Amino acid sequence: YSTRDEIDGFGSYAIGLAGMFIVTLWATADAVRVAKVNNLAFREERKRVSFKMEPSIQKYSNTQAMATGLKLNINF
Repeated sequence: YSTRDEIDGFGSYAIGLAGMFIVTLWATADAVRVAKVNNLAFREERKRVSFKMEPSIQKYSNTQAMATGLKLNINF
């Protein structure tokens, strides 16, 4: 090996190492950004509240009595 080959080899190594460092930083920043966007979309989707009212008829177990009323379901 000559000195010129060693210098060229080190230059390639340094460029590769710097490129790997830059790609790692970019991927980390992008992962944080994507996670924030996904969390906001999930929160927006789950923000809806729904109310549902329906009639209810219940029979007591030991008697012939029946209870009627309204049942309210709230989903959030």
